[in-house]
Amino acid sequence: DTRADLASSTRIFSIASNPLTTERNATIKFVSKENTNIYDQSEIKQQKKSSDISGVNPEKDVKLKVTGGYDTDHQPGQDISKSYDGQFGGTCYHSTWSQSAKFPVTLEYQFDQNQLTLDYILYHSRNGNGNFGAFELYIKPQGSADFVHIQDYDFKGAGGSHRILLNDPVVPAAVQFKVKSGLNDFVSCDEMEFFHAAENPLDEQLITVFTDRSCSELRPDASDETINRLPAFFNVLAKSLQSNTYPEAEKRFRIQSYQAYSVPEYWGDKLRTNYYSPLCNPTGIITNAGEEMVVLADGIPQGESISLRCCSDLGPDGEERFLKNGINKFSFSRAGNLFVIYQKLDPRGMPAVKIHFPPQYVEITEHARVGFNVWDLTVDKTDDLFREYIRKAKSVTLDGSDKCVFVLKGRKILFTALKDLLQNQDNFKQYGVVRGMERWDNLIDWEQELAAIDTYSNTGEFNSLMHVTTFTDGLYATNYYINMAAGDVSTK
Repeated sequence: DTRADLASSTRIFSIASNPLTTERNATIKFVSKENTNIYDQSEIKQQKKSSDISGVNPEKDVKLKVTGGYDTDHQPGQDISKSYDGQFGGTCYHSTWSQSAKFPVTLEYQFDQNQLTLDYILYHSRNGNGNFGAFELYIKPQGSADFVHIQDYDFKGAGGSHRILLNDPVVPAAVQFKVKSGLNDFVSCDEMEFFHAAENPLDEQLITVFTDRSCSELRPDASDETINRLPAFFNVLAKSLQSNTYPEAEKRFRIQSYQAYSVPEYWGDKLRTNYYSPLCNPTGIITNAGEEMVVLADGIPQGESISLRCCSDLGPDGEERFLKNGINKFSFSRAGNLFVIYQKLDPRGMPAVKIHFPPQYVEITEHARVGFNVWDLTVDKTDDLFREYIRKAKSVTLDGSDKCVFVLKGRKILFTALKDLLQNQDNFKQYGVVRGMERWDNLIDWEQELAAIDTYSNTGEFNSLMHVTTFTDGLYATNYYINMAAGDVSTK
């Protein structure tokens, strides 16, 4: 009996893994040569290729271990070791409290037995007294007895995180900062981190299918074969672009080119004004706390630092993650709205940078969601789109809260306000958002002309936006924003 023979025999087959993003089924049939009615068969079922971002694992940059340190001025209990203990927001390094710092203050970080090159440094400020101003950077290479001067910098006392990129990577034995000024005449540092940059071999594969590393457009010669060879997440992305099933309504927010803006601190000091806003590039993308996301970038100029800032409320402060060309994957510790920070003392002539937040999931939960909570006068142009966006606008949290921050961007003005406030405002109902934003832009033009700073603003040399918000109670102007949270909401 052929069927019995088949049942008692062993057959070995090698089946390739499923390269598709759909389930694949097949049947292997064993048929008798003598009688085709006698057969046995085996059902093969293969799961679809996983398409969530859990499978996207770019090579991570390596953090160099600091083995010791030295400083020339510190408050007892806040010496340099507090700046490399890995405790963000905890006890920081701080110069003596009771007097101005003894400038220049030297901070030295040591790396015994290190064999990796240093490619960049992250300085995390404490967002207050002692934020670095001007400083000199020195590095002592392994095997050398002398420090080499690298470059002079000036962070202008700005808060947040700052990345220092090295043009010529070096294997360091020690890194030294000679800080010549700091905010309110102190010196402080929450954390100082040192990194060796890892290469990501997947980048080269991606540009055989996509036109650039933002992965936002397919090459004309991209074939099904090359697309199917991509890792699952990028396979799904490529096929959505190929079949025109990429969410069209979301594309305006997910794929954007961002221009450089001037440095608020530099121009505030130069023009003797309060600092304008750093939030000039809103994305319309929102994230929940702890949610990993994939961000794809292309066109970041060599040596330039571009970051994403996650702002959890109406103000300008937030947590930052630096971007590099190609694949970026990270999360934020807070829920918030994402802004691209791309700054240059003189932004004229700087290329636009393309950033892509592709549709993405972890299991069934969407990450890097489109908030529909940004309207830009130069991009969106119409009152109808404003009404559509504000109807769709989402809160950053998933806990049922209806607190939704909405961003309005003009040529010169930037508003952050609660969605409910804007929906209920009589002026927008009567005149529409376009006329209202044009009036604000014109008002700022007149103010800048009156203050004689239009020489810089009209040329684009100084182009940061004026930020008006309803951040807290009261009516006041301060660095980075003007607060207008007084009176009845219908009159704001």
